[in-house]
Amino acid sequence: MKGRLIVKHILKSINHFLAESSGWLLMVIMTLLIIDFMGRAFSKPIQGLSELSIFVLVAAVYFGMSNCEESYGHIRVKILVSKLPKKVGKFLNIFAYALAIITIFICIWAIGLDAIDSFISKEKVAGTLPMVIYPAKFTVVIGTFFYLIQLVSNLLINLKLIKLKIFSITLTN
Repeated sequence: MKGRLIVKHILKSINHFLAESSGWLLMVIMTLLIIDFMGRAFSKPIQGLSELSIFVLVAAVYFGMSNCEESYGHIRVKILVSKLPKKVGKFLNIFAYALAIITIFICIWAIGLDAIDSFISKEKVAGTLPMVIYPAKFTVVIGTFFYLIQLVSNLLINLKLIKLKIFSITLTN
C-alpha cells in the first residue's frame, strides 16, 4: 500500500513539473515571438526565432498531456455513457482506457524510432538557419511516455473502483 502511494506521489510530482515547464515554455514562446516581431519591425530580424518558437511549442503541448489526464481534463463523450447502465458505462470506460493505452504505446514506439532516426541522421528543418529537429522529437516522446504512464494509472484506479471479473479473477477494492 505504501509503495503505491509513493509511486502515485512521484507520478503526481512529475506531472506537476511537466505542467509547470509547459507554462514556462509558453512564456519563452511569447518572448521569442516578441523579439522576432521587434527585430522585423526595425528591419533587423534574427534568423531562426520562428522555427525555435515552433519547437518550444511542441514541448509545451506534449509536456502538459499527462497532467491533463491526471485531472481527467481530456475531452470525453459522457452523454452516451450517462444513458447506459452504470456497470456498462464503467466497463466502456475501462475498455476506452485499454484502447488508449495500446494506441499510445504504438505511437510512442513509432515516435521513438523516428526520433532516434532523426538523431542519427542529424535531420534539420529547412530555412535560413537550419536547425536540428531531434530535440523536439524527443520532447514528444517524453511527454507522450508520461501520458501513457498516467493512462495506465487511471486504468488501475478505475479497475479498483468496480468489481470486474476477468478470466475468473475478481478485482475488488
